[in-house]
Amino acid sequence: GWRVEVEAEVSRPIAFADTVLDSRLSAGWDVVVIFLGTNYGNDEKDYLRRLNDAIVRIGDLPIVLVTVTEHDTEVHEVNDTIRSILGVYPNLSMVDWQQISTDHPEYLREDGIHLTTEGRVALAAAMAEHLGTAPAQPGECLKSSFTDDSAGSVEGTGSSSGSSSKPKPTATTVKPSSTATTGLT
Repeated sequence: GWRVEVEAEVSRPIAFADTVLDSRLSAGWDVVVIFLGTNYGNDEKDYLRRLNDAIVRIGDLPIVLVTVTEHDTEVHEVNDTIRSILGVYPNLSMVDWQQISTDHPEYLREDGIHLTTEGRVALAAAMAEHLGTAPAQPGECLKSSFTDDSAGSVEGTGSSSGSSSKPKPTATTVKPSSTATTGLT
């Protein structure tokens, strides 16, 4: 029953949060989902600063942080940061994609990062379970503003240019079908 607005592009760092918030924060979201960290640049302090800045900008809205698969030894820093910041703001919650994908390696492609079709379904199901029933029915997929996947492929197999049949990125924003909205992943 949720209206979902996906604002996501592949291979984007945490700074992408500012780009989306600059453009879409005034949409009136009810919930924001942030799924950024795989490309964090191996700078834990910068990741924390930018994540904190995004949380402060979003304000009191509920925010769901999504952990990332630990495909590289340093990536645990992202998940450690996410887990530690949960106690700082009362409006934060978490979907533990790292644990889900560890328990189900079939959800990831051979590179240990990109989701399989089954993984995208599992991520969507985890988000739906976490968010619960939408405040209004029916649901709807809304047009995305950010769709430039020229930096890579959601499938992790090189550039996605020239293929409009590729699945869209997995980051998700949610918007109830009444007057409320959510965004950013």
